[in-house]
Amino acid sequence: MNPIPRLKVSGKAHELTLRLFEQTRAKAWAHEPVLRERLQRSALAVPLHITRGARDENRHNFARALDAALGALRELAYSLVVARDLALLTTSTYATLEARAAELDRMLVGLRHKVRSSGTSFRGRARRAPAVLARQVVQPDRAAQPLTPDLGAPLGIR
Repeated sequence: MNPIPRLKVSGKAHELTLRLFEQTRAKAWAHEPVLRERLQRSALAVPLHITRGARDENRHNFARALDAALGALRELAYSLVVARDLALLTTSTYATLEARAAELDRMLVGLRHKVRSSGTSFRGRARRAPAVLARQVVQPDRAAQPLTPDLGAPLGIR
């Protein structure tokens, strides 16, 4: 079983985490263990929250996990600013990491919106409608039409 969900956002979060861990291995970081640990913890929390939520069948739980991932990502973004201001990150390294974090932020916000507004669970199973709503209305001129809308394809799966 692959622990990383097949989501583009999950892969991006994993990549950002690896890049950040690479950057914080330098000797300069030995003098700032608190900031290094904070950066690593918040970077690692983003894909962990996504993975935990993606494995849950309940879309509300997935949306909450995405909220937690966004919180960790925004904590990471501020920690990057502090690291840049303390000259622990070069301007170009900061710009690269910040751009990746901003892209990930946009992706998470979009996915969270889709998950919250959809009528499907994360894995694409339609939520069960009450029996009354699932009945079909037959009109004399037309074929039977369901009262429930088409719920579409699974969200965010590539």
